[in-house]
Amino acid sequence: MASFFPELSPSVRVYTTGGFASTARFGADGSYTGFRRGSRQVGQTLQLRFSHLSQANMNVIKAHYLERKGTFDFFFASASLWGDYSDAPPVPLLGNTAWRFASPPEVTDVSFDRFDVSVELVSHAILQGDFSNDASASTDAAAAAADYIYDAGDSTTVARDYLLNPGAS
Repeated sequence: MASFFPELSPSVRVYTTGGFASTARFGADGSYTGFRRGSRQVGQTLQLRFSHLSQANMNVIKAHYLERKGTFDFFFASASLWGDYSDAPPVPLLGNTAWRFASPPEVTDVSFDRFDVSVELVSHAILQGDFSNDASASTDAAAAAADYIYDAGDSTTVARDYLLNPGAS
């Protein structure tokens, strides 16, 4: 099942809006034609800095990174991640955006049992419902119908964590 980023509030948050997938074509006469390649926002980044975290909270972030298999697996932003945007965050918590780590968390030891942690996240556009629980045992038919399968284990004998289907773009 898709997870959420740990319920920790960052000291500093830098959000970059990204854009929409598009392609530009220029004619020989200098004319311009643009083609939008989808309706989902791409390329959003979120840089977070957590100051003076306890060792336990620093380990929570490290554990989340390892659970998400480093920069591979997706997750949703938690409400505390947006802090003062809790009523209307720039990116809806359960909207059409999932996140993944852009790089490993950077940990700085600032004093006894206190750490600064810097994290950079990048967005991945999804449709609501792309992450669907598959709590029942996997079958060959379900595997054949899925466009993307993450954590499939050894084919049909292990229940999947979730399926990710591309949906309409």
